Amino acid sequence: MHAMLRALALVSFLASASAAYADAPAPTQELASDPEPPRPSLGLSADGAAIIVGDYAARLDLLVLPALSIGGVIGASHRRATDDVLLELVASLWCLGQGLEGPFVSAAAGVAWGGPWNQTPSWTVRLGGDAGWQFLWQSLSITLGAGAHAAVRDDGAVVPEARLRVALGLVF
Repeated sequence: MHAMLRALALVSFLASASAAYADAPAPTQELASDPEPPRPSLGLSADGAAIIVGDYAARLDLLVLPALSIGGVIGASHRRATDDVLLELVASLWCLGQGLEGPFVSAAAGVAWGGPWNQTPSWTVRLGGDAGWQFLWQSLSITLGAGAHAAVRDDGAVVPEARLRVALGLVF
């Protein structure tokens, strides 16, 4: 009987110890040599607020370094009351170095061209930039930014113009 009580006590002890061990948090498996989690490196967005200043645009950003992306903008510009095709090249510095997330400063150079579909074909060279913040929620991006550019028109006039960006997009 005494041996039976010892066996029962041992089984009870082992059962309670395994239950306590199961409730304990698992130890971390991370090592200092583990690679960093992937950074978002490709972004596609459509700018909804630029309509206020006369542009309709879609943008593509490609991360080339942890804090630097290059990209392009394609769209339409109605700043001169004409239907101009808008093409821009953009370089962005991502201040946190975490990929396409956080505060940024961008420089842009491009052209707005009103071709033969307009009554008076025209072109405008645009040089400038903007600054802002891109928020990520899993694969969804929300970008807020503002800036300015100098518009050099085909008649030689140099006109300062505002840039506004409230974009919704996807990042991969």
